[in-house]
Amino acid sequence: MRRVSGLEEGGISTAASRKNDNFYRRDYTYFEEYDAFYKFHWGESESTWQESYLTCEDEGAQLLYPADENERRVAANLSASVVDLEYIYVGVRDEFGLGDFITTDGRFVPELSDQIDNTSNIQAISRCGVLSTKTGTIITHSCELRIPFICKKLNNEFCPTSDSGYIFSKYLKKCFKFNDNKKTWANALHTCIMEGGVLADSILNTDIRNLNMPMRQDISYYIGFRRMERDNFYSNRGLKRTISVNYNYENYNCTVISINNGVGRVDCEETRSFICEMEVNK
Repeated sequence: MRRVSGLEEGGISTAASRKNDNFYRRDYTYFEEYDAFYKFHWGESESTWQESYLTCEDEGAQLLYPADENERRVAANLSASVVDLEYIYVGVRDEFGLGDFITTDGRFVPELSDQIDNTSNIQAISRCGVLSTKTGTIITHSCELRIPFICKKLNNEFCPTSDSGYIFSKYLKKCFKFNDNKKTWANALHTCIMEGGVLADSILNTDIRNLNMPMRQDISYYIGFRRMERDNFYSNRGLKRTISVNYNYENYNCTVISINNGVGRVDCEETRSFICEMEVNK
């Protein structure tokens, strides 16, 4: 994750360091002017508007709709490395083709509605906003183009991340996120690492009922222990846990935790909810 300290004419200046709390994901760039983080998706990531929206949501962010002219320059700078790029998606759509353009943060954009001829008899179709990287102008276009896009995440002051899904546990003095976007164990681990944390390994050391955390009773969550040999399970940070179970489950090499059943072993290729963990700022 890069931290950008200021915008200059024709480019971006990059600071040599960042504050510990200005972090979201390792693939996001921080801009002080907006106290927010940005990621430019292009190449194989190019998507339709809806796919772009869902990708940003999956990363805990929003499809960017620039707040002002300067933030349009942020978008232009982030996308400047792509030669001959004309447009990127922005977070505004008229879903029903009636001229009601609503941004991803719930604002109505009347100037885009003026571009639509609602008097014609042509069947209404959804239209989406695109930003010209050359002029900075936002116009409407088909939502089915496969073009680049930018995700944005606002900063916050609680856990050392802008991801509001992380909750501080006073009991364990750590931050946790209960992620219901089901993944395999390896992909869950990767997601936690990209967010600046690890697949949780501290919850085992206490009574999970005392955590006052949003664990659903009907769900078993992946945690960060994986079998290395015999019944010995290790986390990425080297913590060890011995889990003995019936021989029928001897090939179940990953661990889950639930309120009702405690710690168990499962197949690592199953897709499950999972818990990420993050150290707090000192």
